Amino acid sequence: MVLFLFVTSSLFQADPIFSQSPQFARAPGRPVAVTRGSGPILLADINRDGHLDLVTKHLTNRAVSVLLGDGRGHFTSSPQCSMKLDFEPGWIAVTNLNDGKTSLLAVASKERSNELVRVFVAHENGHFDANPRSKFSVPASENGYKPILRFVDLNEDGKTDLISANGRRDAMEIYVGDGHGGFSRGSTVKLESGNKVRSFGVGDLDGDGHLDLATTTTSSPPDQRPARLVVRRGDGKGGFADAGPPFSVPADPTILAVADINSDGRPDILLSHGRSNIVTVLPNDGRGGFSRGSTLPLASGMSAYAIADADLNGDKHGDLIISAVNDRAPYDSKIVVFLGDGHGGFAPAPGSPFSAEPGAYTLAIGDVNEDSKLDIAASSFERSTVTILLGQ
Repeated sequence: MVLFLFVTSSLFQADPIFSQSPQFARAPGRPVAVTRGSGPILLADINRDGHLDLVTKHLTNRAVSVLLGDGRGHFTSSPQCSMKLDFEPGWIAVTNLNDGKTSLLAVASKERSNELVRVFVAHENGHFDANPRSKFSVPASENGYKPILRFVDLNEDGKTDLISANGRRDAMEIYVGDGHGGFSRGSTVKLESGNKVRSFGVGDLDGDGHLDLATTTTSSPPDQRPARLVVRRGDGKGGFADAGPPFSVPADPTILAVADINSDGRPDILLSHGRSNIVTVLPNDGRGGFSRGSTLPLASGMSAYAIADADLNGDKHGDLIISAVNDRAPYDSKIVVFLGDGHGGFAPAPGSPFSAEPGAYTLAIGDVNEDSKLDIAASSFERSTVTILLGQ
């Protein structure tokens, strides 16, 4: 059964855009072959040759794979750059340091009752050192959840820091980077305690030039207290103020993106809602407050698992790329693309939705064939392939 994401007619008027050529097309040739069960999936120039490479994580196979890009949309498996691990990798994150030579790979894992984060370093040849430059424990959580990792410069020293968070515990840890792949314990952000599910996003939400922290909290069943979003203002030194006034949001919220989607220069927040078939857009008022904006409904049975934002058609307005998955086997997946009008309204891109391999829970965007058009790579937890959609 094929299910499609749709937008109700109340959100936009019919547009001749539907007669145009599709915004994306499958890359020619065979799909990119990887080890089964990919996700997360990342695009980064690992070997510093000027071309985007593909990084995939494989939990049960205990591997992080690197496929080197040739700048024409093709990827070749690189055993030298890939990593075979002696533990099951959870979340991964990749960043390139400012020295123009070094890539960092952070890998989270849960081992017995302990949760660990390891940071590996790769130099110009793209080969990751088997011995992590940094290794540290983070507080364990229930139900087997592994930390979510994000590289970002929180203290504004030009060196990448690392956030470790988990949807099942009431704190987030910040690790300060030394610019060479080493990290030391920084501040801890305390979240609301109790039997909660939490998510986070980072951006300058109040317009003061410092990165702020947005978090959502929802109660787990049978506790049916309302879901909420709060903002903690950053001080530019890696610290955050206490949570501000809460904003009520639809149930089961997860922050999937912090992005300026209405072209007003302020980062807005996009939420998914568990297995509910909607995406909520929260416009920013410029002072760290939010209002209820558009609600983009998905087709029945489809849930949004990843969102990326970019200007796909060159009109200087933010567009949305959504990975939507049917929550029942065989986990049919679609990549749904909305073009923004710069005022908070969206219309489906020509040809949207686009087919992806089953279990496309994560995606990445970048110009993989170097034609100045953004492309999409989508994971497949159910198959041994990666979907590549080339921008047209």
